[in-house]
Amino acid sequence: MNSKLDLISHGIDLFTADSMLTDYKARIGTMNGVYEIMDINYDFAERGKDVTLKCSLCGKVIHRMMINGRNKWSELIKSCECQKETSRVESEKILKNKKALILSEIGKRYGDYEIIEVEFGNPDKLTVRCLTCGGEKQVMASVIVNGTWKGSKCHKHYVQPVKYDESYIGRKNNFLTVTGLTRNKRKEKRFICKCDCGKITHVNPNNWETGVVKSCGCMAVELMRNALKKENPLYSRRTYRIWQGMKQRCYNPRTDNYTDYGGRGICICPQWLDSYEEFETWALSHGYSDELSIDRINVNGNYEPSNCRWATDNVQMKNRRPYTEWVGPTGRKKVLWIIDGVEKPARDWCSQFGVSMETVAYRVKNKGMSIEEALTVPKMTDGRPRKRCFNADW
Repeated sequence: MNSKLDLISHGIDLFTADSMLTDYKARIGTMNGVYEIMDINYDFAERGKDVTLKCSLCGKVIHRMMINGRNKWSELIKSCECQKETSRVESEKILKNKKALILSEIGKRYGDYEIIEVEFGNPDKLTVRCLTCGGEKQVMASVIVNGTWKGSKCHKHYVQPVKYDESYIGRKNNFLTVTGLTRNKRKEKRFICKCDCGKITHVNPNNWETGVVKSCGCMAVELMRNALKKENPLYSRRTYRIWQGMKQRCYNPRTDNYTDYGGRGICICPQWLDSYEEFETWALSHGYSDELSIDRINVNGNYEPSNCRWATDNVQMKNRRPYTEWVGPTGRKKVLWIIDGVEKPARDWCSQFGVSMETVAYRVKNKGMSIEEALTVPKMTDGRPRKRCFNADW
C-alpha cells in the first residue's frame, strides 16, 4: 500500500491522501466473492488502483486495475476459474448419476407397460411396451423417474370404443337397459336407458359400457354400502354402524347434529372409543336388539356403560332435553319445550300463558328461572325494568 509521503510527493493534498489510505486499510482483508483483498496500491502512471486478490479456494493471486471514474468496487471480479472447473466436474457427476438412474429403469414395469429402451437427448425419453397388446410409445424419462406418470394404462385394449348404433338397444348393463339413442344440447352421443326403478336417464355410451354409471342414481346408496362392506366387513354389523355414528356425533364438527353432542362437550369413554370390540361386548350383554337404539340415561352425560341403555323410539322421545331446537319446513329454527310431558313449540307455550318470547328469554337468561317459572310468574314481579313511556297524556 502507498505511504502518505508517496502520495503527497505526487501532488495529492494531505486531506485526499488521508482519505485514500483510510479507505484502502478498511478494504484490505475483506472478501470480494471468493477473493480476499490482499493489497491496494495507487498507480500514478495508469491513474488507477492496482488491487491484489487471492482466491480462497485455490490460493491463486491475481491483480486487477481499477481506473478512476470507470470501475466500481461492486464490479470487481468475484469468481475464480477454479470454481468453473469445480462446477463442471459437479455437473458431469450429476449427469452421470442421472444417466445411471434412467438406465436402471430398463426392465421395470409400470401398469400395463414395461420399459425396454432409453433415448438420451433433450429431453431424455424412455420407450415402453404394452405387455398385453405389444403397443409401444415414448415417455419423457423425468415423469417416470419422478413418479408422476399417469398414463400407465394401455387404452388400446383397456377401453374398446362403443359403437353408437341400434345394436345396443335392448342390452342391459348393471341396472340400465338401453332403449334408444339421442344427443344432448352439445351434440354429444348418449344412450337412452331405463333403470330398474323405472326412471329414464341419458348416459354416455362409454360410461354405460365400462360400468362407470350403473343406475340412474337410485342405487348409489346401496352400491356405496356394498363397497364399504367389501372394504370393511365390520360395516355389515349394525352395532358397528352405531359405534361409528357415536364417534361422528361427538368428534366430527361437520356432522349435522354435532352441536347437540360434541358441541355440548359430550364424549365417549376411552374404553369404547379405543375398541369396537369392547362396545360390542357391552351391547350384546345389555339387551341389544335390532328394534332398539342406544340412549343416554342422562341426556347431558357421556356415552359410557353406566349412562347408556338400549331403548325404543318412544322412550328416547320422552328422554329428550326440555329445551331443543329443530329446523322446520321453512328453514327457520323452532324451539320445542316439554312441560309436564307435553311437547309444543315455544311460541305456542308463550301464547297459552300470555307471555312474550322476549320476557321468557330475559327471565331464563338474567334471572336464572326455569322455563316453567318464566311462563307462570306474573308480569312485573321479576324485577324487569319498566319501559319509559313518553305519552303526553301521562
